[in-house]
Amino acid sequence: YYASGQPRISMNYENGKMQGNFQCCYESGKIWVKGQYVNDLRNGTWTRYNENGNELKIEEIVNGLATSTILGFQIQGQWLKINATQIAYFYNQGDNIIMQLFNKKKFTIINTTLEEIESLAGVSLFIFLNPNFLSSYRSVKKVTYSTDEDGVEEAEILIYPNPNFPVIATGEECRSLKSLLNENEPSDKDE
Repeated sequence: YYASGQPRISMNYENGKMQGNFQCCYESGKIWVKGQYVNDLRNGTWTRYNENGNELKIEEIVNGLATSTILGFQIQGQWLKINATQIAYFYNQGDNIIMQLFNKKKFTIINTTLEEIESLAGVSLFIFLNPNFLSSYRSVKKVTYSTDEDGVEEAEILIYPNPNFPVIATGEECRSLKSLLNENEPSDKDE
C-alpha cells in the first residue's frame, strides 16, 4: 500500500511461489503494470501503462523471457504502438525526439526523453551510442575506433538506415559499445 492507503501491488502466492494475476497501480489507483505469474516466472501478456491509461509497453512472456515487445509513444495527436523490432533508432533533434524505423519511416515523439525510452525498453533492445542517440543493436553495421589527440578513445558508427549525420561515441558510451559488441580481447580475469 501507499502511505495514503491506496493499494500499490496485488499478487498471489501458491506454495511460496508467485502464481496468477499481478497488478501494480499508481497512487491515483490507475493500473501501472499488469500480468501473470506461473511458478515465480512472468508469463503471458504483460502490459505497462502511463497515468493516462495508454499502453507504454506490451510484452509477450514465455517462462520469464520476452518473446515480443510492443512500445507505445505519443506522436502528433495520437498514440502509436509499434513492434520494437521495427525501430532502428531514436535521436534528439532540437526539442524533439525522432524515431527512425527500419522501413525508413520517421515519427516525431512527444512527452518523453531518450532516457525514459531506454528505461522502458531496456538495454536488451537499445543502447546509447552517445547522449543524443539511442540505437537498436541491429542498426549498428560497422564501428571504427580511433584515439583523439588527448588519448580519448572514440568510435565512429555506421548506422542503418543512414541518419545523414555522423554518429560518434566517446568515453563511457564507446567503452560500453566495445564491450557489448564483444570487441575487447578477454583478459586473464575473464576466464
